[in-house]
Amino acid sequence: MSDGTTHTEWATAGAVPGTDGTAARALQLSDITHLNDGGVHVVSGGGGSVTDETLVVTGGTTVVLEAGGYVEAPPDTDWPALRLSISSTFLGKGGTVTGSRVGFVSPAADGDEGEGDVGDLMLTRGGDGIHLNNGQSGPDTGSRGEFDAGSAVRGGDSSEGPGGDALVVNGFGTVAVIRGGTFAGGRGGIGTGGGEGEGDEHLRGLSVSVLNGGAAHVHGGSFEGDMRARSGGTVILHGCFLPDGDGSTYRGTFAGGDDGDEVAIRTDASGGGAIVPVASSDLECESFPSSEPTNYPTSTRAPTVTRPSSGSP
Repeated sequence: MSDGTTHTEWATAGAVPGTDGTAARALQLSDITHLNDGGVHVVSGGGGSVTDETLVVTGGTTVVLEAGGYVEAPPDTDWPALRLSISSTFLGKGGTVTGSRVGFVSPAADGDEGEGDVGDLMLTRGGDGIHLNNGQSGPDTGSRGEFDAGSAVRGGDSSEGPGGDALVVNGFGTVAVIRGGTFAGGRGGIGTGGGEGEGDEHLRGLSVSVLNGGAAHVHGGSFEGDMRARSGGTVILHGCFLPDGDGSTYRGTFAGGDDGDEVAIRTDASGGGAIVPVASSDLECESFPSSEPTNYPTSTRAPTVTRPSSGSP
């Protein structure tokens, strides 16, 4: 940031630069912090993380999550942990983002022998981890997210309903580039006690959801929960991938995968969405899709193409 002040220092000081103390305290009490100064904000370990709060990032602002840092949404809310729009950027270099846990027993109050209250049962779905949104009418205002190995994005768990989605990419011009990391949909139906069970796998949230013209370029990573593309959204799998017979699962190797390990990605394309496997020049595929965005596999060798620059998808 331009003044070198971290988000945590703002909370401790009780005032956000450029605002009066009253406005800053109201912002914190609402469980939402709005970052819109166009600067770069680093969330890291060692006291620099965010708990029980949603970060809303707009106006060309950048949030960098480093190893040891975390952003955790408040319980029982339908806001994601991180919501970006209007030309803003998220850089996941490490750390964890976790969506809201919904409908669980809260800790007993001091001096109360009971188990506490069940969370807000008006909400049944776990909260999402990260929303990358457009926020305006044109593609030039889309937001962008980049994710590297060591980062983790998790949807929130739910006691009765479905879990939240890990990553949602929404709107024309909005792009996610996933080079690594873990993306896990929240667990659903695991009971109000919030136990360690996996719950109902049919209620697990999505690992990646792309809609309304957004795009997710997936070069590597691990995924718990389906990937879904709908309403003009596109998921691009970079590597050597082919669909199973019914097209619900793509099997293959990511261009950025570890040691060439084969992975199986459950996918769902509906309402104008598309799952697009794209061959990578880094791999030699025995059978692989065309380097053009089609769904028709070929049996020729992988094309040799100019490697993209580091800033490209």
